[in-house]
Amino acid sequence: MANKRQHGSSTLKKVLRLLKKHQFILEEKKKGIMIKCPDGRGPSYMMHHSESAIHPMRRFFKQNYNLNIL
Repeated sequence: MANKRQHGSSTLKKVLRLLKKHQFILEEKKKGIMIKCPDGRGPSYMMHHSESAIHPMRRFFKQNYNLNIL
């Protein structure tokens, strides 16, 4: 069973809402969230539920999809 988060970062919530708006597929996994490209042709990204995961995720989406998420 996955560990439940008790306190979520508002910045992380804002980033995930933006990705949903751009129609990325978000799948909840045991240790984080798998983010997949909407058309299935781009690279996927696995992230943990933490504030420190935001910066590497920003770099990934800027390099691969030319998308500024903050």
